[in-house]
Amino acid sequence: MLVTNYMWNAPGSIQLLRIAPQLIIRTGNTMSRRHYTFILTSICCASLLAGCSQSPFADIDWDASQIVSQQQRDILSQQAVTSRADKPDESITKFNDNTTSTKPKTNNPDAADLPVKGRGLSSDFLAEADATAAKAEPADAIHLNLEDIISYALQHSPEYKSQKESLYLEALSLITERHQWGPRFFSSINANLSGTPEAGDHELAGSLMQDLRVTQKLPYGGDVSAKALVNYVNYLRTESDSSKEDRQNASLGLSFNLPLLRGAGITARESLIQAERDMIYAVRDFERYRRQFIVDLCSSYFNLLRQQQSIENSRRRLENLEILRDRFKRLSDTGREPYFEYERAQNQVLSGKASLSNSIDSYDASLDSFKLTIGMPTIQPIVIDVADILVPEPALDTTASIQAAYEYRLDLQTKRDRVEDTRRSVNSAKNRLLPELNVSGSVNLVTNPDLNKAGFQIDAGESSYDIGANLEIPLDRVSENASYRSSLISMERAIRNYNLEEDRIAQQVRSAIRDIKQARFNIQIQEQNVKISERRLTSVKLRERTLGPREVIDALDNLNDAREDRDQAKTNLRTSILSYLLTTGQMRVSPEGRWISPGALKFNPQLPPFEEAEADAATELSTATES
Repeated sequence: MLVTNYMWNAPGSIQLLRIAPQLIIRTGNTMSRRHYTFILTSICCASLLAGCSQSPFADIDWDASQIVSQQQRDILSQQAVTSRADKPDESITKFNDNTTSTKPKTNNPDAADLPVKGRGLSSDFLAEADATAAKAEPADAIHLNLEDIISYALQHSPEYKSQKESLYLEALSLITERHQWGPRFFSSINANLSGTPEAGDHELAGSLMQDLRVTQKLPYGGDVSAKALVNYVNYLRTESDSSKEDRQNASLGLSFNLPLLRGAGITARESLIQAERDMIYAVRDFERYRRQFIVDLCSSYFNLLRQQQSIENSRRRLENLEILRDRFKRLSDTGREPYFEYERAQNQVLSGKASLSNSIDSYDASLDSFKLTIGMPTIQPIVIDVADILVPEPALDTTASIQAAYEYRLDLQTKRDRVEDTRRSVNSAKNRLLPELNVSGSVNLVTNPDLNKAGFQIDAGESSYDIGANLEIPLDRVSENASYRSSLISMERAIRNYNLEEDRIAQQVRSAIRDIKQARFNIQIQEQNVKISERRLTSVKLRERTLGPREVIDALDNLNDAREDRDQAKTNLRTSILSYLLTTGQMRVSPEGRWISPGALKFNPQLPPFEEAEADAATELSTATES
């Protein structure tokens, strides 16, 4: 007897929908409406359950966002709660839709077809440099101050987005791990259509089996599961002398598996504990990166302002050199000065133009790099608005600063906690050396087999149970011993790395304090140098006819250098203070990227430096002068 079976599950329900009409034809169109309804109902139920089994993306995104916000609020503070990660943009327009192509297009024309052109030999490079130096501000240029820069970078910076996405990926991993330790429900529907296509009368039966299970991991090892099974058989067509009737039965089952030695205890939850702790580490790392990102943006902004001032100093120097050149041109034309003095002045003018052009090119290159950092197209013209931001100086106590860094540095706290992770790994590896002793059992309740349609009428007399124990003798533990020794080495290494990190942080704090003192000292020195250079230039100009252009040019260069060094020292002081706050773990920024004043230190663009810092710098200057 030949038996043909058609089985499918929920994902394959469409296949039965296609073959159902053929089955009707093959049976000679003898199936009743009730039989056909049975098949369609089975298909619809399977398809519905298949669609319901997929978790909506919005729920996952919401859960991840809630985890991140809650962890930031609990671990750090409300000030550290950032916005949700951006949703993936599926509307990609700049790429070709050839994801399935085995031969993606390559654009590589011949050398003769390339669009590069040669430049004419009559080009006036000096005129072009002058035009570049005198170039006006583009009409579509965007003006940005420091607050605008930070706001734009938090929305568009690729690196910042990647860091935020890494935080959300860690949240998704935690969601997956938590799901593994919660009640997990499974359901499946199996439909079967079987027949005996032989000569004469033949049988055709359809069966529908519903399986519903729930499993739960136990907190100290093992798991427990419950299962319900319903089986329904419908005889669509039988032989003329057959007395077969439709049947339905059900069963309920409960089983458990419990380890007593190996895999028992807190070790069983190692994956969940590590996932929870990794989420905390990710929150700390992102907050640390966010503070570093803001400090880097401020440093870049201050450097751009310094380069702007450098361009202005170069322009001022070039203007003075041109005035000096014109003056010596008139004197040489009247025979009052030798002609080579005019040529010397002209040579300095050309050198000043080259210096100005180099300063502009360097500023443009820095501006393009800055655009990449904040996520702005490099072809978009921008203007960095000048703002004289005075960053207040903190009181510098080396011992207190190092202690603050030990307490508040988020990365150091993570390293300290990772030492605890290695200690827990040692305990887990030690647990795997134990013998494996498991206790398991099950109970199976079934319906009365004498009833054709039993429903859920459980017959205790037909039920069964099972309980047992399994002991594995630990004869082979070479791999486990090696893993245990490896975990001990990893723990010792983690402790050494933590101690080294403490020493490294102490060195960073001392270096940050020295940078602040050195920058303040350099400001005082360069302020005096600027005043001296200005007086010298005034004196040289009064004796210009006697001294000649060389002395004037030297005085101009000295003044320009003093101004450059003063501006660089101011920039170094600002960045050094921010680096000090970041190094000691006392930098705080709002979700919008604004500075939050730590303690009694108030960030205010109009706030002058503390008098105490000014006095300390003056004392250092007088001491250095006496030396």
